[in-house]
Amino acid sequence: DASPGIADTLAQRLNRLYPGQRVTAVAEPASAMRDATGLVHATPTGMDKRPGLPLPAELLQPDQWVSEIVYFPMHTALLRAARQRGCAVVDGGTMAVGQAVGAYRLFTGRDADAARLDAHFRSLVRDRHDPDTP
Repeated sequence: DASPGIADTLAQRLNRLYPGQRVTAVAEPASAMRDATGLVHATPTGMDKRPGLPLPAELLQPDQWVSEIVYFPMHTALLRAARQRGCAVVDGGTMAVGQAVGAYRLFTGRDADAARLDAHFRSLVRDRHDPDTP
């Protein structure tokens, strides 16, 4: 989050929810990425109407993973840059399907077929994919 207070509160909450993990809010992306093992991107940057990267691509290192929340487009500039730099990536469709699986369980008390939901979701957004990436 661009607001330091909100970012600090979120980091503290995540550390309480996941003891033993180390989540830190920092104002400067370079200092954060220097020691990071991964990046969860959760800003609107990279969406169809807000193209671009949330941070300079040079900050991504091959031993890092990148998890994207944006799913329109499914293959964002961030994911393309991360793949080019050798990072493991997770696209925003994974987040959308994960939310659907959780919502289905919450509303019905039953488990959803995650693989089936994922295949259906991806078939719905296929036309919006960047043709240059899988």
